[in-house]
Formats: sequence, C-alpha cells, structure tokens
Amino acid sequence: MLDTTQPCDVPKVGGAKPNVGIPDSGKRQEFASGSVRDTDEGKVKWSLLPPMLWPLNDVVLELGFVVERYLDSGDVTVLEEFLVDAMDSDSLRQSIASRFEGGAVKYLPYNWCKGQNVCRMLDSLGRHLWECQVNCENDTSEDHMGAVLWNMCAIAWTTRNRKDLNDFAGWDAYAKSGLNTQQESN
Repeated sequence: MLDTTQPCDVPKVGGAKPNVGIPDSGKRQEFASGSVRDTDEGKVKWSLLPPMLWPLNDVVLELGFVVERYLDSGDVTVLEEFLVDAMDSDSLRQSIASRFEGGAVKYLPYNWCKGQNVCRMLDSLGRHLWECQVNCENDTSEDHMGAVLWNMCAIAWTTRNRKDLNDFAGWDAYAKSGLNTQQESN
C-alpha cells in the first residue's frame, strides 16, 4: 500500500531541475476519497460540453479526438494507447513526468491515486486544451500540455481502477433520462 501521508524526495527526471510550475489559488477541493486538488471555483466546466464543441486547432485536434472517442465509447484503452504513443516523444515524456513531480510536491506523492471524480478531471483537461489552443506559446505560467496529458492519465487510471468515481454518464444518459422530453413534445 502506498503511503500518501508523508512527503518524500521525488527523483528528478533525467537529472533535470523539476518544473513544479503548477499555479495555486490557495483554495482546495477535497474529494470523499481524501484526495485534494486546487479548487475549480470560477473555472469553466468543460465536462458539460460535448467535445465536438471544444474549439481546437490542428495542434491539439488529435487530443480532442482521443477524448471524444473515450467519452463516446467509455473505452479507456483509447486514452491508454494515446498515452503510450505520446511517451515516444522525449518532450511529452518530460512534460508529463514534470507534472506528476509537481503534483507530488504540491499535494504529496500519489495524492491523485486516492481518487478524484472523472468530470472534475475532464473540466481541467478541457481548460488546458483551451489554453493550448489560444495561448500555449505565449503562456509560460504553466505547462498546459503536461496538464492535458496528466489529466488523460489520471482519467484512464480512475476509469480502470476507481469505477465509483466515474461520474461522467455521457450525453446518451442525458437523452435517456427524460430531461429532454419537453423538447420532444413541442
């Protein structure tokens, strides 16, 4: 069992200085699992929008398609296969490793393994995709691509290992819920 209560020395990736660079509002959201992360207060809830409405350019379009295929199918292997392929890139591997390292420094190692709701991670993933779309080259405050990849990895892990935290029912569930019957009767 992982000891998530004590900070530990996080090994440097490739001997490089860590890029902690994870902004902090000073506020925390604590999940029922005990995991914590920065609050999403005042931030866009991207999980409410179908991915086809997420504005993407060619740079991040493939990521958007991967997320959309996962959300449409619920098949976590879509995310896992993309992440394995992404690890062929030294810069993406460094980016995601730095993000995990920054999270371990900010929240304690393996905090995320305690469990966070999938919709909360989708919201974060969507916000960082948006930043990659509109401002990635100019925004040096944070590694947005690293945040996208981290959220994809955490969503894949949660979907496979913590089914109780997969709160994304999908748009099909909405259609079947009867909430849209008013439109049909008009």
